[in-house]
Amino acid sequence: MKFKDKKVIFILSGAAVIILLVAVFYFASVSADEKTPRTPVYYYNPASMKLETEQRSVTDGFGGTMLDAAVHFFFESPRGASLQRVSPEKDGFLEAYVLHGNVLEVSFTDEYFEMQPLDEALFRAAFIWTVTELPYVDNVVFTVGGNNILTERTGEYEYYNRENVVINPEISWVRIITRTFRLYFIDREGEGLVEVEHTVENVDMDQVERSIVQQLIDGLAGEEFYSAIPFETRILEIRTEEGTCFVNLSGDFNARFNGSPELARLMIYSIVNSLIENIRAVRRVRFTIDYDMVEHFHGLTEFNQFFEKDETLVVAEYNIEDEAAEAESAPED
Repeated sequence: MKFKDKKVIFILSGAAVIILLVAVFYFASVSADEKTPRTPVYYYNPASMKLETEQRSVTDGFGGTMLDAAVHFFFESPRGASLQRVSPEKDGFLEAYVLHGNVLEVSFTDEYFEMQPLDEALFRAAFIWTVTELPYVDNVVFTVGGNNILTERTGEYEYYNRENVVINPEISWVRIITRTFRLYFIDREGEGLVEVEHTVENVDMDQVERSIVQQLIDGLAGEEFYSAIPFETRILEIRTEEGTCFVNLSGDFNARFNGSPELARLMIYSIVNSLIENIRAVRRVRFTIDYDMVEHFHGLTEFNQFFEKDETLVVAEYNIEDEAAEAESAPED
């Protein structure tokens, strides 16, 4: 055999060995990748305004179950640049989770109610669809302070699942509107209510009641009026049924209020008048505190009654936008 032929055979043999090694490493990596558990996690795509999945690998170094991995990844930022996490940026409001059979019970702190309605809808749908991707999780219970959120809201269901939580709730920005409300605050003299016209952007059409009460809690800048509602007050639930708006507020509404019975009455009617004035379907308002009926409220009896609008309490009107426009157009000294 000539030297040239031996050289060709050597080169071909070396190339065959290299190809064989590459093939071995490739199939070994594919096999290992196939054995690596994966779980889809639901994130938000702002371009499509829909929830989409991202496959996450559960490596041996994670140190937990598939359920632990799914929850862990859900509260992490996605790898893909086009997706966004739907859980709040700040951590700490998830207290614990435990699996009972095929039911996952998840406990949150009161900070759960600090999410805006659209954010909460996205969070709820994404979390439930993420954990129910696991073959052994069919239903999810959300609790805050030991209360089942779904039972308190609907009185019908006990569990969240893929049948009562759609994958993409109504999150289209078409449903986000700008509304001008007539809100009722307390005048500085404490003699009555001041009607304040105020424009609010990014109001969810399905959460108008919540937006109104939240504006009253937050208060507005004005020398002629103020809000007596304790700013720590949280809206636990608010809904309208057959003309009645049911307003369920946290215990701070009661515990942190420090005023006379007259001031308490004005504070209550600031909410009542605001809801009835701005929502045609609302004819009366009924309050609960921490999901409980309360009969006495700071010197007022029959707090558990149905409240109707009282226009006799209104002593003045005020328009923030007009005042701001006049201030901008006023000549400088």
